[in-house]
Amino acid sequence: MHPSAKRWLRRIGMAVAVLVVLVGAGLWWLLGRNSGLHFVLDHVTGASNGTIAIQAADGTLAGPLQLTGVTYRDADGGIAARIDHLEADIAVWSLLYGQVRLTTLEAQGIKVDLTTPTRPQPESDTAFSLQPPLDVRLDHVHIADVRMVQDGKPAFAADSLDLAGAWTRHGLSIDELKLRAPKGRADLSGTLELAAHKRGKGHGSFRWTVDDTTWAGTLKAQSDGSKAHLALALSQPMDATLQLDMQQSDQYPSAAKLSAPTFDAKPILGDSSIRTLALALAGHGDRTGGTLTGQVDLNQTRFRLEPLELHYHRDTQKVELDRLVLVSPDIQGQLKGHGNIDLAAQPVSADLALAWRDVVVP
Repeated sequence: MHPSAKRWLRRIGMAVAVLVVLVGAGLWWLLGRNSGLHFVLDHVTGASNGTIAIQAADGTLAGPLQLTGVTYRDADGGIAARIDHLEADIAVWSLLYGQVRLTTLEAQGIKVDLTTPTRPQPESDTAFSLQPPLDVRLDHVHIADVRMVQDGKPAFAADSLDLAGAWTRHGLSIDELKLRAPKGRADLSGTLELAAHKRGKGHGSFRWTVDDTTWAGTLKAQSDGSKAHLALALSQPMDATLQLDMQQSDQYPSAAKLSAPTFDAKPILGDSSIRTLALALAGHGDRTGGTLTGQVDLNQTRFRLEPLELHYHRDTQKVELDRLVLVSPDIQGQLKGHGNIDLAAQPVSADLALAWRDVVVP
């Protein structure tokens, strides 16, 4: 090799080495020093034009870091949020192979205040994708004391949320989800494959109070990529089971069964003359409509659907009641009906034609 070429190669090598050292020193300062953390936060808050503010910060970007008094305010968008204390520890080297791994994320004292936006919110041109831009792994997330207010009225509150799992290009997995709140609790675990057929399996349990009525039960779901099955079992406010089987195709043909022995109707209907209900219904259909058969007991009086058939028109948002036949072994006669329901109207309107024959009301 010519001596001048050797000199140039030596100079290029030295320049690359100096560049690597400078980049390494810069990254070490940016990620591993407290001054680097403040440099990044100052630029983030400055670029937000007062939308984001941080009262105090300690630690490094490489972790652990602590933030105090984090606020986000968008008056035009109707959002004001505050986090009293946040602590995070990220495995920095996971970024080298395209993964964001949070070994610890803890937040306490979260308050979200939502009001009606003062300006119209633009619609997004891009659809939400289940594929994350980077693989995300959460080893331990603990969020405590969450309060959400909507137009000055309490909307949601939680004492704690514990979460561990992963969201990657291969799928979504929840190793642990535990929600504890004044109104109840919810526990969930499972996996979902983010492939064309979306295989998955999960189970959970819940106990939640809505308008002084406690709902409790378990939920199981699984899919082999072509068929999905869901089983819901309620233990409060009544014993009830729902079984749903669905084909994972464009029209989602499905079949369902609902069973609920005699129970107190007040949690469902409120104060009314109907004191007890019992349900035993079966149906099948797809995205365009379906058929429902079975029986409903009102105050021990049994009624049978033989059957109820309807179709849904997505373009007009109308439900067409093709056929309704209602009979009862306890009441003489028969009721028939047909018509349509306009879901797009404000308020919802219906045009129904009912006819009865030989009906004798007890």
